[in-house]
Amino acid sequence: MQKIDAGEKYKGMHFMQPIAGVEDIMSDTRFAHCIATGATKEQQAWKMTQFKWIEKYMSPNDYFTVDMVKQGKPAPDIFLLAATTKGFKPQDCIVIGDSLNDFKAANAAGMKSIAFVGAEGNDTPEYRQKCIDTGVIAVCSTMKEVKQVINNFANEINLFNTKDFYFR
Repeated sequence: MQKIDAGEKYKGMHFMQPIAGVEDIMSDTRFAHCIATGATKEQQAWKMTQFKWIEKYMSPNDYFTVDMVKQGKPAPDIFLLAATTKGFKPQDCIVIGDSLNDFKAANAAGMKSIAFVGAEGNDTPEYRQKCIDTGVIAVCSTMKEVKQVINNFANEINLFNTKDFYFR
């Protein structure tokens, strides 16, 4: 992500720009979205001051933090809490993640997962193989690829007649 100076009003504060293509996914109203993170509530609150753009897609009720559950990732607790709270069955959820613990937790929860390796340092053949070894349905370098995988997968299992669910 690229830091952008917020100007005189927020001198010294920087806001993070979204990864290219992520807003296209977030704005897709065929899907429900949430964030299920290994961060604490306090850490997530700080992150959201950096990601102001996300407020147009999500409310505070769409964030699930590690301090809301007994065990963090790779245990499935955070994903199961998010799905249950939002009214979804785990098998109707897709996790978009960037860590091996995201994928392990998704598997343990009975959810499908997509590896996003477009973050700095993650797009290596070794890391891609580790992601594949966890059982992800796809490994993607761009959010455009992520959206294509979601659309293909959702069409295959007719998810557009229900609701899909994203985690990060």
